[in-house]
Amino acid sequence: MIDYRMRLEAMGKTKRDRIIHNAKRMTQKFAIHNPAYKSVTIDGTDDNLIIISTQTVSTKTIEALPSRDFKIGSIVFWNGSHWLITKRDAESDITVRGEIEQCNRQIRWQNPSTKEIHERWCVVDKPYFSNLESNATSTESKREFKIQLPYDNESALLDVDKRFMLEIIGKTPRTYRLTSVDSMTERYDYNGEASGFLVINVEQDAYNPQTDNSELMICDYVTDNSTSAPAEREIFYTGTKEIKAGGPHKKFVATLNEVKDPTVTWSIDMDDNLKQYKELISVNTSGGELLIKTPNNTSLYYGVIRITATFTDGFIAKLDTSIVPLV
Repeated sequence: MIDYRMRLEAMGKTKRDRIIHNAKRMTQKFAIHNPAYKSVTIDGTDDNLIIISTQTVSTKTIEALPSRDFKIGSIVFWNGSHWLITKRDAESDITVRGEIEQCNRQIRWQNPSTKEIHERWCVVDKPYFSNLESNATSTESKREFKIQLPYDNESALLDVDKRFMLEIIGKTPRTYRLTSVDSMTERYDYNGEASGFLVINVEQDAYNPQTDNSELMICDYVTDNSTSAPAEREIFYTGTKEIKAGGPHKKFVATLNEVKDPTVTWSIDMDDNLKQYKELISVNTSGGELLIKTPNNTSLYYGVIRITATFTDGFIAKLDTSIVPLV
């Protein structure tokens, strides 16, 4: 009798706890057979979500597996697209539910203090028009956009009058000035911190060819004159450069003077033995990033992959890496 009660309470002390435990176990067991079960990355980390369509194609309902979680403001990469997590249901006894919106733009800016260039995937709403007067003689458009982007240490520094280059139409850059910043209404208390996303409004202004860099898509670009050293082009990685078979994606980043270059073109080559297994090797590129993932197959062990990053100025960076056992 005591042994039975101990085994029973191992699944929860109350009937409600045991029902929740069983629901989690069944959800975990059968999730992989659900057509909505998808492999994704959340802020660059491999994960799985249940993704369900809504009446709006650019909005999806998401559900994490039991014991998994996510935060509002994180970026989900799935099916070749980036999505911003905009909602998270606080009711999470069995699974965590939320919503994602499809990103339609990468916004770039330069930190004037560090000279570093930053970019974030974001959701840009359809434009609306303001400041229109019947007697206006100016032909300059006054389009305004609302932009939702992740809130982090860099985006938190954005303030009124910051300028962005969002598009080029007919070889003419279109620049925008930040008119308002909302860092409060879409950030929510969770586990002792406020997580969420930033909402900004921008208004179209005039392109200045003297200060705006159309190649980098950066307004008010400042050149770092602290060094006269030639530009350094590298393929950056964290930890060791080897790819662990059966492990998560190994990320390589093309950098120009230690800043990620989203315009780079990637190519890879494999040794002769590895080429016969190339269909087993997953390769994805996103701007300045290259992601490589392989299954835990002993035939792949110690195969060599040669990575080449070609920059827009014709210069290249190369790196040889190999596939090694997971442990």
